[in-house]
Amino acid sequence: MSKRNSNIIRYHRSLNINIGLVIFIFILIYLLFNVYTFLTSKHISYVEVDEGSLMVSTTFRALALRDETAVYASSSGRVNYYLKENSKAAKGSLICSIDENGFVARRISETADKNRSLDSETFNELVNEISGFCDRYTDSEFFECYTFKNDLSAELYESANLSALRELSETEISDSSESSFHRIYNDKPGVICYYEDAFENIDLDNFTAGMFDESNYSKKNLKLESEVSEGNMLYKIITDENWYLVIPVDDSVYELLAETSVMRIRFKKDDSYAFAYVSFREKDGRKFLCLSLNNSMIRFLSERYVDVDLLLDNARGLKIANSSIATKELFAVPKKYFTIGGDSNSQGLILSETDDDGNVTDRFVSTDIYGKNIGDDDESLYEDSGIVYYVSESSLNKGSVIKCAENPSDTFVLNQTVSMKGVYNVNKGYAVFRKIEILHQNEEYAIISKKTKYGISMYDHIVLDASMVSEGEII
Repeated sequence: MSKRNSNIIRYHRSLNINIGLVIFIFILIYLLFNVYTFLTSKHISYVEVDEGSLMVSTTFRALALRDETAVYASSSGRVNYYLKENSKAAKGSLICSIDENGFVARRISETADKNRSLDSETFNELVNEISGFCDRYTDSEFFECYTFKNDLSAELYESANLSALRELSETEISDSSESSFHRIYNDKPGVICYYEDAFENIDLDNFTAGMFDESNYSKKNLKLESEVSEGNMLYKIITDENWYLVIPVDDSVYELLAETSVMRIRFKKDDSYAFAYVSFREKDGRKFLCLSLNNSMIRFLSERYVDVDLLLDNARGLKIANSSIATKELFAVPKKYFTIGGDSNSQGLILSETDDDGNVTDRFVSTDIYGKNIGDDDESLYEDSGIVYYVSESSLNKGSVIKCAENPSDTFVLNQTVSMKGVYNVNKGYAVFRKIEILHQNEEYAIISKKTKYGISMYDHIVLDASMVSEGEII
């Protein structure tokens, strides 16, 4: 091989090495650039909008109304109770006694003092009541501690009296009391309770909004009264299992349940469920949800206010993540100022601008409409019917002056803005703000209306995290 050929071979080898090195360096730079771009750029995810539902559970404090009949004392004296709170009593059951001279009442108290033990049934009931109160206790409702303490004391007193009466012989009672000892028997079957709170005659027709202010509520435990005067309340009897829960609600709940006849509720006290018939009443300018029930009444007979969850599981619509929701400040502009102009048939506003020399020029600014204040199906931009459109601040400035196309002397200053909730639609490859109407919402998701004008529809693509983008940003 000649020296010339050897040089040529060496040259080609060197050239191949240099080309390979250049390609390697180019690939390395390309990879490093892509890694840098990936690490430093925003990673914007988008999702497809689909229909869904939410199990919405909202807690309310309800006013319990029952058909309560009060029984009053026909004589004065010492009173003793023998039937337990919230017990079902047959017709002719012994409820209490009134001792005018106090002899039998003293004998009952003496006998009760000697026997301080509780039967197993009473003991278990007290334990369950204490446990339940501890589970639902909150510092904001500390005032209930005193009511609970009085209720426990009354139950102990009642149990002791009943045991004492059983130990006293009929002869001992009749010989010593003559005609001054009066037994009070129930004249009709029902459930007995022993508290007075001035709500005994309240029903769906005469309740008031002020009754939901619990700071004005007082409850008197009748079992703690050792003396009773003629005409005082002795006890109440409830003969009807039907009862009502009344709840003050806002317009959103009213609109959701306006066409609902039956709904499911959950009692917070014992986590039990029930179905209730739905109706509405309006009092003192406020709306009230009235739930009619035909069961569970006896479990809550001692409570005038009951905590319930409304299980609004019929919340359906377009389901989106809360992270997709953004808030945008928009100008409110009367409809009559919009016109068609520019190089296309786009809609917009005539912006009047004044330069430093005081010269006034008019310029057409194309604007996007994000919503309007009333649901008008007329899309005419020239009809002045009191409609207000909402447009973005991005192309306009606060304090800018716009003119009416039909009457140039009619001007409007952009100074009023509103906050509108929406999402960023990316169907066209860039972020476009679209209005939403939230029907229901929990910690993670929101159900929005499918009928929002200037809004979104099923299968649209929206940004998953709205905080990562801005209007018009290319995705």
